[in-house]
Order: sequence, then C-alpha cells, then structure tokens
Amino acid sequence: MEQIIIIGFLVLLIIITRLIPSIIYNRPSHDSFFYLLYSKKLKKKILYNKKIDILYDDPLDYSPPLYPIFLIAIPNKLIKFTPILFEIINFGIFYFIFKTLFPEKNILLFALLFILYPLYTSIYSGPRTYHPTPRLLTEILFNLNFLCIFMYLQETNIFWFISACIVGSGILLNSKFGTQVFIFFYIPLGIFTKITEFFTIFFLTFLLAFILSKGQLYNYIKQHIIFLINYAKKVQFNHPVILIRNKSKIK
Repeated sequence: MEQIIIIGFLVLLIIITRLIPSIIYNRPSHDSFFYLLYSKKLKKKILYNKKIDILYDDPLDYSPPLYPIFLIAIPNKLIKFTPILFEIINFGIFYFIFKTLFPEKNILLFALLFILYPLYTSIYSGPRTYHPTPRLLTEILFNLNFLCIFMYLQETNIFWFISACIVGSGILLNSKFGTQVFIFFYIPLGIFTKITEFFTIFFLTFLLAFILSKGQLYNYIKQHIIFLINYAKKVQFNHPVILIRNKSKIK
C-alpha cells in the first residue's frame, strides 16, 4: 500500500511539474512546429497513397519519421499533453530499472531527483519536456534499450538481445541527435567493458534501421553531419541567442 501511495504521489508530481510550464509557456517551440508540420505532411501522403512506403519516397524528408508517425495517431487537441504521457512512461521504466538494481533501497529520493531535474522543469528556449518533440520518445527508447541490454547480460536470453536491436533501431529512426548519442554511448561502452555483445547490437541495430528506412538512414546521418559542421563553423558565431548563451557560460 505504501508503494502505491508513493508511486501515485510521484505520478501526480510529474503531471503538475510538466503541466504548469506548458501553461506558462503556452506556445510551441520551433522544433515543435517542424514536427507538427512534418506529421501533417506525412498524414496527407499516407492517406493519399494508401501505403506507408511513401514515407521514404521524398528525398527532402531527411528527418527521421518515427515521432511524426506517432503524432499522426494523436488528436490535435491532445498532442500538447503527450509529453506528460511520455514522462510517466519514462518514470515507469526508471522505477523498474531502479527496483531491479536496488530492490532494498527507497526510491523516493532518487525519483524526486529524476522528476525534478532542472533541465526537465525549467522554462527556457529550446526543447523542453512540455514541448511535443522527439526528445522524450528518444529518452524512453534509450531507457528501454538499456533495460534490454541489462536483462540480456543477466539472463543471456535471446529475446532481450533482439529487443535491444529493435528498440535501438527505433532510436535511430526517431532522432538524429539520438543517433549521435547512440554512437557515442555504445562504442565507448564496448571498448571499456570489453563486452563484444555491445558491438554486435550496435551493428545489427544500424543494419535493421537501414533496412526499415529503405536506406534513408544514410541521408539522416549525412544531413546531421552537415548540420554539425555548419553549426561549428557558422551558427555558433552568428546566431544571436547562441552568442548570448555562450557569453554567459564564459562568464
């Protein structure tokens, strides 16, 4: 009974801390606008062509389609509440992982740190947890991926190995920044732990994502590399918001 009360309190805290910023900052971010428009475009293409394969026919669609596909199934009036749903799911995964690793410890303090992390609750520019962007879905997929890896290493069950590859491919097809983190997570982890399964999952995940996207994964990564180079050479020195942010960090 005590655990149910704690979980209920934590879920309510998630709803309140995510709902209040969304009311105060009641307008979509630039990223939100992009994905809402992208989702609308995909919906028209699917309805017109009666098949989902059309997602990969447009060479201009260099953004991973998983999150926009998810938005297609959500009524427009409810889209702004999807971040709250994602956060509750993310907390559920966190709760399961924590209780699996530390069954005897009290989760309350750690859960509060997880829920009230300033990056999640602050009201500022850029994507936040109250914005409908791929960010939260990517976090859920990362946590699920970590869970699958952990369970596989514990039980050596092929189900968890396959699940890790499937969930990992979801990361690659959901966010270009997620792909960037995926690369810099798996490769060092495999090197430092000397566990060959990390490299196997890494390779099979990319292969599966490449097949599912009909080769468009190459374009997603290529466009992201071009963006990163442009950001390093031009954007960080010319964009007014980034200039102010960099100056404040230097001080």
